[in-house]
Amino acid sequence: MNHAKEIFARILTALAFLGSQNSQNSVIEDSEQQADLGSRRRQVGTISLGAIIIGILAVIAFWADSLTILESLSARLVPPTPTSIPTSTPVPYFDFYVRIVDASTDANVPGAQITIELAGQPPHDEYSDSNGFVRFRIPTKYQGEWGRLRVQAEGYILYDQHTNLESDRLLETIKLTPKTQSLIPTQTESSLVYNLPPALLTRSSDMFASPNRSELVVSATLPVGETIYVMGRNETTSHLRVVWRNAVGWVPISVTSYDDHPLLNSLPVFDREPPACAEPIVTQFGLNSVWVSDRVQRIVIVVNLFRSRYGPFPESSLVLRVNGIVVEDTRRQIVERGQFPLKDIVFTPPQDIQPGDTVGYQLNTPSDELLSFTATIFGVPQNCQWGIH
Repeated sequence: MNHAKEIFARILTALAFLGSQNSQNSVIEDSEQQADLGSRRRQVGTISLGAIIIGILAVIAFWADSLTILESLSARLVPPTPTSIPTSTPVPYFDFYVRIVDASTDANVPGAQITIELAGQPPHDEYSDSNGFVRFRIPTKYQGEWGRLRVQAEGYILYDQHTNLESDRLLETIKLTPKTQSLIPTQTESSLVYNLPPALLTRSSDMFASPNRSELVVSATLPVGETIYVMGRNETTSHLRVVWRNAVGWVPISVTSYDDHPLLNSLPVFDREPPACAEPIVTQFGLNSVWVSDRVQRIVIVVNLFRSRYGPFPESSLVLRVNGIVVEDTRRQIVERGQFPLKDIVFTPPQDIQPGDTVGYQLNTPSDELLSFTATIFGVPQNCQWGIH
């Protein structure tokens, strides 16, 4: 812009100079007007040359001013160069899809209530659509973590499991087991094992030594769909006393086909379940088992002895041996003629067990029949009350 102003000033100077020349020519006396023709021609040439110069200067001024304007416009139109490249914001959620189907038919289950529980978060509910699908939006911080899924649908057994939350998993398919009478067969001789009614595990479960404690009878987890045989329930209707393979223990009713079943209340009640103050020490398998005490303590032993066939069992008895010596006060006669000669029979040594004492068993019987034996030993503190007498 300053360059254009300079050129324009030069044009004004040239015009002023030509104007002064014309003024001088207007006052020329008549005698001078008679001057030589050559002199006039020189004047005309001078005027024409000045006009050409003025025209050239005007074009140059116009071009310079236009260039200045274009430079100004260009500076305004070109965006400034960014000082840094913006980064994309990470997505705070990922989608976790669940499909609910019938376990027996693989048909979609619409309208099922699916609840997901995450650590530090309140439970969140969604409902499956007509295709059995539901989508959860999971915060990315739970990627790869474990969450709890509960599924409730009318006519189906409650589903309650933990699952790994993976963003790259396309679909989690959950199969619901229908609530039907067929899960608990009628008690006919052909359908009974251990002379006990069977049940199914609707979820995987541990087998506990006590319904009021977390200690286990076996380290293995009982898988979903496994058949267990029900001896009875506890008084508070929270657990079933069951047989699984050659183990006897407690499982929550909520993980079995007896949950909310009308036959639940008809089961035998174990009203002498171990209290929470009784500590499970060990569960033994086999009549040859021996336990060694590590301190002075009072103990209670819950014993089960069962057979592999029906029919009469000869007169027999079971007695405790402490340090290899028969404790006669603990002898129990076997009078049961079914598959359980001894069912949850409680043995209590008359005196406290000392450090280093050994406790074993002696079965007196004329039978050579193969028998299964389990015994869970509990430590019972002095102030612990267990109604076993």
